[in-house]
Amino acid sequence: AQTEQPAETTVALTEATIHVSGMHCENCVASVTKGINELEGIDSVLVTLADSTAFVSFDPAKVDAEKIEQAIVARGYTIKK
Repeated sequence: AQTEQPAETTVALTEATIHVSGMHCENCVASVTKGINELEGIDSVLVTLADSTAFVSFDPAKVDAEKIEQAIVARGYTIKK
């Protein structure tokens, strides 16, 4: 007989693509990725040097796109709107 597993609470994640200016190399990518990952509520981060974007999946109850952008700016990069 199979045992019933309690249903996991699913969090509605929000996704944002943030255009980052000032990244020149893989160290920049690593720095931006680390800066975003240090925030609470981040599910996943994919920073791409080729198109200078950060694709972030996050829990909007814990963090918002503005806080993510502030974390990027705090590391010395700028956000392209």
